[in-house]
Amino acid sequence: MMNARVGADALIDSRPSGLKTGGGRRLVLRALLAGALIVAVLTLYIWQRFQVIDLGYTVDRFKTERETLVRMNNNLRIESASLKSLDRVERIAARRIGLKPVERGRFVLVKVVPGAGAPEPGTTAVALASPGVRGKGRS
Repeated sequence: MMNARVGADALIDSRPSGLKTGGGRRLVLRALLAGALIVAVLTLYIWQRFQVIDLGYTVDRFKTERETLVRMNNNLRIESASLKSLDRVERIAARRIGLKPVERGRFVLVKVVPGAGAPEPGTTAVALASPGVRGKGRS
């Protein structure tokens, strides 16, 4: 019977002394947790780098779009100024509407008298003179 007991004790003692049943599991869990933490940190770092690169491309695209819009705005300002040009307006008025420039002596400066519908007193207005009337205009 002693041999049977020795055989059972030998089986129990045959495990390596450094590994215990609960300690081995803890070591594996710690290694897995450390590995998962390293993977999570690397994943966050790579995701952040991709986000920075993507935002850089977005900023470049908006800069290019802004430059295009600034150029268009400048062109529109130039076109607006040319369309408002007094020479152009006079040519259109003469060609399309048939207006003619006012001849010297054809207009009179008139002092405004207070009354119904009149502008503020003391202001000056310009009126066209009748064909036979000579007024104080530019001579």
